[in-house]
Amino acid sequence: MPEPGSGCLGQPDMRRLISVALELGWSLGAYEAVREAAPDTDPAKRLTMEYTNWREREQASNLCRLTAADPAGPLLVWCGNGHATKVKINNWVPMGWRSPR
Repeated sequence: MPEPGSGCLGQPDMRRLISVALELGWSLGAYEAVREAAPDTDPAKRLTMEYTNWREREQASNLCRLTAADPAGPLLVWCGNGHATKVKINNWVPMGWRSPR
C-alpha cells in the first residue's frame, strides 16, 4: 500500500479500494504523467491546454505500457474529470481519445 498523500491516496475510501484490490490479488499500476518530465516545468505553464494535452498523452502512453504485458487481460482505469472521454472537445484531447488509423 502506498503512503497516504494528497489527491486520491489521501482519501480513506480510495485507500480502502486499493486495499481490497490488493487483497483480491489485483496488480495495480500508476498511469499519471511525471510532471518533472514535462517539456516546460514552469508552474504557470501547467494551466495551458498544451500542458494538459501533454499530460493526457503521457497518461495514455503509460496505460499502454501497463497493458502491454497482458493485452487480453482485464483492465480497470479509475479516473475522473472526463479523462476517459473518447472524443476530442475543442482543443482538449483526453487520454481516452484514440487516433483514427
